[in-house]
Amino acid sequence: MRQLLGYIRCRCCSEWSPPTFDWGTVLTLQEESLLCEKCEDILREANLRGAHTCQGCGKLLKEKTASLCVECGASRPVLSNTSLYSYTPGMKEWVTMLKFRGDIIIATIFHASVQRAIKESKMDLVVPIPASAERLSERGCNIVEELIPASVEIHPCLGKHHQEKQSKKTKKERLETPNPFYWKSSENILEGKRILLIDDIYTTGTTVAHAASVLRGRGAKEVQSLTVWRG
Repeated sequence: MRQLLGYIRCRCCSEWSPPTFDWGTVLTLQEESLLCEKCEDILREANLRGAHTCQGCGKLLKEKTASLCVECGASRPVLSNTSLYSYTPGMKEWVTMLKFRGDIIIATIFHASVQRAIKESKMDLVVPIPASAERLSERGCNIVEELIPASVEIHPCLGKHHQEKQSKKTKKERLETPNPFYWKSSENILEGKRILLIDDIYTTGTTVAHAASVLRGRGAKEVQSLTVWRG
C-alpha cells in the first residue's frame, strides 16, 4: 500500500517515508532520492564536495588559507587523494552495516558521487584496492568494487596478501605495515597511464601509498587516489 501511495523505503535504514524529491532531485538523480530525511541529513552533513580540504590527503581543513594539513605539510604527499565524505558517527554506522553486517545495498547510495568523481578526475584507468582471498571469503565480495557503479570500467590488476584488519591496528602499526599488494595481471596495461586508485576509507594513507608503489613499478605515469570516506 505504501508503494502505491508513492512512499519511499530508505535504502539505509529501511524506514518508509513519503516522497520528498523535487524536479532538481529527479533530473540529477541525486543520492538523497534513495534516503529518508534522517539519512539524507547524515549524507549531507558528511559531504566534502565543495569543502576546503587538504590537497594531499583530502582531510577537511578548518584553516581556509592552508592548502595542506599539518601532516602533509611536514612531508611532500606521495600522491593526491580526494575523499567524498567525512567519517562522521552517522557514516561510521553505515560503514559498519556495509562491511560487517552484509548490507551491500548501502554501497549503491554512493554510486552517483563515485561516478561523478571518477569522471571529473580525467584519469586513464580505474584500479580498485583489492581484498585478500580470506576477506573475499568472509564478506562474499570486495566492498571497494561494490562502491563503484557497474557502468565504470575497472582494472582489478592488483592482488593482496591477507593481513590483520587495518581497523584493529594503531596508527603506528598501520604506518609500519609491510606492503601487502602485488601485481597479478598477466599483462602490463599501465605504461605511461594516469591511474586512479579507489578505496573505501582513507585513514593514514598507507594502503593507497602501498598500492601506488606497485603501480608505479609497473610504469604508471601518475597515480592519484579516490576514497569514499576520509577518516
